[in-house]
Amino acid sequence: MTLAKRICTLVLVDDTGRPRQKLEKGGLVADFAEAIASFLAQDGADEIWLRLDPTSSPTGKGANALFAPLSALESRIFLPLVAWAPVQSPSDARLLAGFGADRVVVDVNGGGADPVGFISRIAATVGADRVVAALSVRRSAGEKGVVWELVDGAGQGMKIDALALCELLPAAGACEVLLVPSVPAPQSDRVVHDGDLIEQVASRLSIPVLSAGDDREPADLAAALLMGADGVVTSLFSTGAPTVAAGKAALAEMGLTVRPADGA
Repeated sequence: MTLAKRICTLVLVDDTGRPRQKLEKGGLVADFAEAIASFLAQDGADEIWLRLDPTSSPTGKGANALFAPLSALESRIFLPLVAWAPVQSPSDARLLAGFGADRVVVDVNGGGADPVGFISRIAATVGADRVVAALSVRRSAGEKGVVWELVDGAGQGMKIDALALCELLPAAGACEVLLVPSVPAPQSDRVVHDGDLIEQVASRLSIPVLSAGDDREPADLAAALLMGADGVVTSLFSTGAPTVAAGKAALAEMGLTVRPADGA
């Protein structure tokens, strides 16, 4: 049986909980994260991800910025809600789960030299089925070929092999792995899905592998899904053009199995 690929729609918010982009649909303009997420859910999204803009002020509210949208959406939509904000400790993850998140994204580089122990402590606090381990990765040429290295919050290499690390994360309690390329693709001004990395990680893991990138069209999503990603995390649909329904239709035409969109 072929499992349907997941389209996880990403809504980026600032440190006040307001969305970075407005969504337009049917002549209406939504400028609250809750309203945008509701539109996306009605349009066929499989999951709603709320992410605190990583460029937000470090002295801002942090994870607390997601309180209003998460608490409102918990009773408004019936899709999985995923919270992505800085998690520096198990208490941060517990806070996001308490706001209403079904799963919490944890950037493994927050654990410094011990990312596996970091994920393990958080999973022990909120539950292994609620932790998405996110890896910010850059590729480089090594003596034996391509090397994928974990990077820190500033984009600097940590000298930790991303592939070897991925293999340890399920036992540490991660229920999913999210791959986040950290540098623009060659001859490009944007960060795109790394198909080779996806293929390498997906072949090693039995838990779902997701990928995030700077998507401009459905074909960008298809590239990641065809290389083995179980789902994509994308802000492509956050303005309402294209719609989720249109994106899913395009992916289906490319031969990918996706869940039907109610808005199709």
